[in-house]
Amino acid sequence: MVSSMAQAIRDARAAVGLTQERLAARLRLKARAVSRWEIDRSVPTSRSRAALVAIISEVNPKAGAALASAFASAVKQRGRFVVVAASPPPAVSPPPLDPKLAFELALFALAEELDVPPGRLRSGLARWQKRCLEANVSFEAAQRQIEGWAETAMTTAK
Repeated sequence: MVSSMAQAIRDARAAVGLTQERLAARLRLKARAVSRWEIDRSVPTSRSRAALVAIISEVNPKAGAALASAFASAVKQRGRFVVVAASPPPAVSPPPLDPKLAFELALFALAEELDVPPGRLRSGLARWQKRCLEANVSFEAAQRQIEGWAETAMTTAK
């Protein structure tokens, strides 16, 4: 069973001889939106309700007045509109990303950001890693230093 508002939208549309597609085109929406209103799966926004009444009233003032009345009574009955929708699908976590692939994706993103070829960035990172190993700088120490630079950059940017 559909609500009185859904039925009023359907009756008003039929009274002026518009299809869901044509009414939706006049509202600059998809026909699916009008269909959902008419089967009580969602409700029109206040802007769409005003446009609906105006479009219907142009052709049939009596049907426009009936539609406006249905909208007003729906607001009085509910206090506000409630969208009736199916329950959301259960959240599915993505499969874990291969660390090698994750690193390659990060490298490509950084290469794009720096506007350098990925191969050039790879060779630069390999040289950096070699120098860190030669200087006995652990990856964790390098990471802390980089994080410190990032914090400094953020505070000076403010």
